[in-house]
Amino acid sequence: MPTKNTYSQAALKKWYVIFALSLAGGILIAVALYFWFQKNPQTSKIQDSDWALAILTEKEIAEATDSQGEIRTQLIEFNDHMEPEEKGAPFKSVIGRAIIDRKTGNIFAGNAIVSFNSREEAKNFVTVKSEGETKLTPQKQYGESSIVYFQEANEFDPANVTYRLTQATVAAKIQVFDRNNAITSADEGEKELLPFAEKLAAKQLERIKRVLNGFERFSNEPQNIAMRKLPKTVADTTYLGTAKVEGSDWLGTSRDFENDTFEGFQSGGLARFQVNKRPKEAIEIVILEFKTPELASAYQSELLKTGVAADESVQSSEIELPESIDSEADGLAQETLAEIQSAQGRFVVDISILSPFDVLNQEAAVEDLIKISEKILGEFNEK
Repeated sequence: MPTKNTYSQAALKKWYVIFALSLAGGILIAVALYFWFQKNPQTSKIQDSDWALAILTEKEIAEATDSQGEIRTQLIEFNDHMEPEEKGAPFKSVIGRAIIDRKTGNIFAGNAIVSFNSREEAKNFVTVKSEGETKLTPQKQYGESSIVYFQEANEFDPANVTYRLTQATVAAKIQVFDRNNAITSADEGEKELLPFAEKLAAKQLERIKRVLNGFERFSNEPQNIAMRKLPKTVADTTYLGTAKVEGSDWLGTSRDFENDTFEGFQSGGLARFQVNKRPKEAIEIVILEFKTPELASAYQSELLKTGVAADESVQSSEIELPESIDSEADGLAQETLAEIQSAQGRFVVDISILSPFDVLNQEAAVEDLIKISEKILGEFNEK
């Protein structure tokens, strides 16, 4: 006759089996879900500020191209539908940045991520963008699909190799330019530039997958002090995105290639909004935090002379500011940009309206810029 202990042991073994089967089943379900999300990522929930985290950094680009200390990244750009669409290649949005050669001031590389509603649209976009180009054969294909090609130098840009890849519903572009203006053929481009483009493509794919898999999200990133000062909304605009600003990004955008940093810089952030009534124009607010108010004021006093608006090859005119902000701000207007800057305590606030791919409606832009600046500067909390 079985004893009570025998029954207990039998029951215990039964529960061990049930527990083991449940655990194994749970693991199988988790693995299945992981691979399902790998194949079917929920890209509709990914915002442009998330995709900005997949844009390559100055350090990553410098390491891949053996150009440490020789390049400068510019600010990340949220361009949405300001960039013209090509027939048969619609897209949802575009995020990108330019990388500049510090020695020459010329374009060194370009990086962009374009989002779509479907995989098919992403692949079609890459195909359309690559039509008529001189195709190259890379050592390795990155992404679900990819096309690599060479472009000869023209009146605007040096010769370059472009690596376009798709993953899920996004397409990425990595463009590496001839910094010595010596490449005259596809064979030379393949030899000199393709290895760099491939290294960047590998890093780009890794970055994209981290966003797709949810490992990187803007909402989970720690917000620095400058980013917390950015406005969440601007009247009569559509929000496009927010990104962190490194000191090197600002130096690259202001075309300061001599300095490695600027005194007292602590943190930076930018937010971009599309102008509803002029959709080819955007409002961009950049906030830079400094260690002391004195350093912020000193930096801002020289900013319009040497900064974003100070391109000597483009005619500039000073913006006549209203009394409400005249004593605390400066402004300039150009063909593609109107800008007002002000030191507010430890912060420099840079507010601009720009048209990245078209001519600015300067009169309307300046009028809007002044109104927006009055509101932002009037409500700015210096603490």
